[in-house]
Parts: sequence; structure tokens; C-alpha cells
Amino acid sequence: MEFAVVLVTYNPNLDRLRQSIVNMRMVHNITYIIIVDNGSQNIDSIRVCCNVFAINLIHNKNNEGIGSALNRGFHIVPSRYKWILSLDQDSIVPKNIGSEYSKYTHMQNLAIISPKIVDKRRFNRNETLESFPYQYINQCIQSGSLYRRSVWEKIGGFNAWLFIDYVDFDYCFRIMKRHWKILRVNNVELNQEFGELTDSQYKNVFNVLWQTTRISFFKKLTYVPNIKPWRMYYRTRNRIYCFKYLNKFQVSLELLRLPLFYLKVLFRSHEKLKVLHQLLRGTRDGFREWGGTH
Repeated sequence: MEFAVVLVTYNPNLDRLRQSIVNMRMVHNITYIIIVDNGSQNIDSIRVCCNVFAINLIHNKNNEGIGSALNRGFHIVPSRYKWILSLDQDSIVPKNIGSEYSKYTHMQNLAIISPKIVDKRRFNRNETLESFPYQYINQCIQSGSLYRRSVWEKIGGFNAWLFIDYVDFDYCFRIMKRHWKILRVNNVELNQEFGELTDSQYKNVFNVLWQTTRISFFKKLTYVPNIKPWRMYYRTRNRIYCFKYLNKFQVSLELLRLPLFYLKVLFRSHEKLKVLHQLLRGTRDGFREWGGTH
């Protein structure tokens, strides 16, 4: 089974991007790769990289968002490819991704095949591989996931209006509603970096507390995520927008979790006033659009 890859970039770290491409080239059944760039400032360097590795490149003049870029890439992939692998610029695929995914493409009612995600810089609760080869799940992130093209066509592709954040979860909600399935292959680990991290000024103290108590909260405090205020707008708005897929009990739980989400973000952010402003904007617009038809 041959796979195509659609990789979306926006001002990528070029060393990380080259490593991603090198790893893809080592997967024998990845036979078509296209990069869709969302208006990167380092586009000339990306072009050079694509020329060196003989990779197709589509350049959007402006940042059109992850959903729009994925849809454009999926449309361009030659029709003979029935399964398309989606990747972020920070994703490093394992060598076994092609051979392992191929074992499951024949399964009925399967819309997505996904990997186990590991950000090696962060604390991961489940660092060891599961004892069983695969399991059905309700949600997965888009990076590292293999999409059945016919399902993508039937449900109208990714929701471009969301722009970024929850684009993948929105897609999962929609396919689950139509009784398609998502499968996670437990012995495929995707090396994925979620955002920018810096060491906490109290890293050594929290490391000692983690080693002594084994309480994961202390381990997480050894690093500080770079929380971008503008990103919090989309994360909050789109989270609330996706409430429309939930039942009343699930919505009640999510409404209770929202204040905790706000507190967690504000506690760890450096630009607290700007972040608070975007959280409030996202909340307002999220409730306005909740149940909308975007």
C-alpha cells in the first residue's frame, strides 16, 4: 500500500524540517510528498530544501490556517492514493510507520489510523508501549495520522474556519457521528513537539520534588510553555465551538473545566493581560458560534 504525505509548514525550524523529510524518505511506501506552506518568511530556504529532496511545494502567500492548507494538499495528491498521511513541520515519523499502518488499511469503516504521540521534552504519562497492538479511540491529532481519502471527501474535508486548534478534533467528531472509526497503532510512536518550551527557573527544585514524590505535577513545572496570546483566542473559541458535538452531560463537564483551563493558562503565561484578553474574546466568540454551521 502506497501512501502520500501532506506536510504543512509555517516558519519552520529548517533543521527539524530536514530531519522530518529524511525520515519520510526512509519509509519505503511513502512515494509522494507535498509541502503546503502557509506564508513562511523563510520560504526561500524551504524551496531549497524541497529541491534537494525532490519534494512538491505549494506556497500560500498568506497564512490560511491548518485546515485550509490540508484541504489544498489533499486535493492536489494524485487520485491513485487512497490513504494520505498528514504531518506538522515538527513531526518526525518513525521508520515503521508505513509497514505498521499498512496492516490495517483493509479494515472496514476505518477513517483514520493514528500513532502514539510522544513529545520527548515533556512529561508523558504513558511512556511505554501498550501490550496490545492497536485500539479504537475517539480522538487523535492530525499530525502522524493516516486519513482514508474517500471519507475526507464524503464529510467535506477539514473545517478551514477553525484556522488552527481543534481542526483535528472537529474532524474526529464528524466522522464518529457517521459511525466511522479511528484506530491507534500502539507500536508506532510519533516524535512530536507541541509548542516552544523553556526551562523553569526552579527546574532543579521541581526535579527533586518529582524524583521524591513521583507526582507528575512537579515534573511538568520543570518547563514553561511559550504561550502565545493570539493562539489562546483560537484554542478557546474552537474548544467551545466543538461543544455542539457533545451531549448535555459532556457539555456540563466541559463548562466546569473551562475555568480550570483559564487558570492553568494564566498561571503559566508571561503576558497575562494579553492572554486574558484573548481568552475572553475566544470565550465570547465561541459561545456565539456554538451550534453554528461553519
